[in-house]
Amino acid sequence: MPSKKCHIHLGRDAVGTKWGRGYCKKCLDGQNAAARGVDRHVTPRDCMVWFTGSDWKPIPGTGCAHWVAHQKRLTHGASTRCAQNCLVRVPDLVSGRVEVGKFGKLEGVRVGDIWANSARDHCGLVKTVRKDSGGKITVEIQHCSSRQGGVFTNDFHKHFRGKGSFFR
Repeated sequence: MPSKKCHIHLGRDAVGTKWGRGYCKKCLDGQNAAARGVDRHVTPRDCMVWFTGSDWKPIPGTGCAHWVAHQKRLTHGASTRCAQNCLVRVPDLVSGRVEVGKFGKLEGVRVGDIWANSARDHCGLVKTVRKDSGGKITVEIQHCSSRQGGVFTNDFHKHFRGKGSFFR
């Protein structure tokens, strides 16, 4: 049961709840205003906000790691998290994970693995892995794309040029 006091302003009564916590009217209004400032492609948008000490602001960034973290419920290991406690940075998502499919070998890649580009500024989830009769492996990555304007599924070799790493 959420507290009857605001999670941020302990001296104020909570007038509503979000993400399992009680908030005062100023916080709820600030969260909603900040969420409207989150780029339209980011999914989910409402929690990609943080309290800056005086007001709520959109968390800067593209949102791909945020989307992956929500899909996999990744909430631990870094201080930068959304209002629902999910990670928001690619390096934090892959930190401490085992790399699979090394050196361009896709045999070990499975649905649900995390894909990240070499710059660690974009990521997604393996949506499908198919092997044709000739042994060629095709991998599709689902990701939150600022360029495409939302969550899309793209071919690993065609869209991402077969580059990046896979983590489990």
